[in-house]
Amino acid sequence: MRAFIIILLFISVSSFSQNEKLYDSLLAEFNYTELLDTTLKKVAQDSNDVIALTYLATAAEKQYLENIALDTWQKVVALDSNNYKALSGCKRLLLKKDKYKAALLYADRMNDLKPGQIRNYRDLARIKYKLKQYEQSIQWCDTSLMMYSPNPMISDLKAHNLLALNDTIAALKIWCDLTTKHYTEQYARQLTFNAAGHQWNDTVQNLMSELAVIDSLNPYLPKMHGYLLFRKKEYAEAVIMFRKSMELGDSTAFNRRFMGMSAFNSGDYSSAYELLGSLKDVEQNNSLYYMMSISHARVYADTTSHRLLVNTYQKFFDPPFVAGILSEISETTKSIGDKYDRRGKDELAEDYFQMSEKALYKARKIHYSNKNNLRLAMLYDIYTKDLKKALKYYRRFAENHSDTASPNFKFSKNRIIRIKEELHFKVD
Repeated sequence: MRAFIIILLFISVSSFSQNEKLYDSLLAEFNYTELLDTTLKKVAQDSNDVIALTYLATAAEKQYLENIALDTWQKVVALDSNNYKALSGCKRLLLKKDKYKAALLYADRMNDLKPGQIRNYRDLARIKYKLKQYEQSIQWCDTSLMMYSPNPMISDLKAHNLLALNDTIAALKIWCDLTTKHYTEQYARQLTFNAAGHQWNDTVQNLMSELAVIDSLNPYLPKMHGYLLFRKKEYAEAVIMFRKSMELGDSTAFNRRFMGMSAFNSGDYSSAYELLGSLKDVEQNNSLYYMMSISHARVYADTTSHRLLVNTYQKFFDPPFVAGILSEISETTKSIGDKYDRRGKDELAEDYFQMSEKALYKARKIHYSNKNNLRLAMLYDIYTKDLKKALKYYRRFAENHSDTASPNFKFSKNRIIRIKEELHFKVD
């Protein structure tokens, strides 16, 4: 009887060993489909077979059947709460699904079973960061760095935590060190964006220049340098850097957007229109559309400019800003009218001069600006030849303009004298 029991135990152990050898063989040969089918059949026979469940979860995960894999790993944990491999599988798949609270339970259990695992420390730091428990995340980062200090990924995560706690200086120091010692675009990007508009702007600008000497064919470095210059409102210099980046092959929307804005602010309207007009989302971005349409008007001042400006006018509601757009519309329609006038098309010219006049009156009504008095005076003086109205608006401008030394004031006073003489002699 005793011998019979021993034989049964031997058969059971032998069968178990053969099954595991089969699973290992299929796994080693990357035959995940057959491994999945085989283990599914085994689990159907015995739902508590931990070995079969472990290989089933592994096969499912290898084939990106992540829901099946997670469910199976959780069954293994339910049968064996100390199964480190299963705990790790649950944590890994929950992190992929961004289920950080659930993943934390498994990460904590893993740390209880096997403290000192650097990968688990890294995951604990990441989970705490995602749960906005920044101080605790920093503690796990520091614990990990004590074990393995040259770990750029952990240092980067610590910097993100410090930034979330508004300790920008400490975060910038880390990203500066990472960019210097372990240069990647990711670290340079974080350093640049958080230094821009900050006292660190010049420091990072110098670092970008130094890196550009070492890595002269990298378009990312002049792009970041250009962004720092843009934030400092050094627009002409920013254009130079963005152009260099584009010449090195970076024609991304980011480059075209910021180079376009820099060109606009530095008065290079031709480049601004070309770059901003190439952006797919320009019509959805009111400020960029404004810059694009103004740029077109300053370069071409044609019917297309007029259409773009009218579209721009319809996008805004702030009275001073809308009045400014209307003034630009007036200048554009006046230029169009002047072109027709020089070609002898008097009726078309008159139509556009009237449109210019109408836009200026509307601008003055929405938001009064003394400059529009000067614009009206010049419209009547130079284009429509209505000297009485021109005199009226030159006087209004001069009366309301405090800077008596400015060229516009002197021009207005001179035209007031000349127009009064012309009107006097016309009467005679």
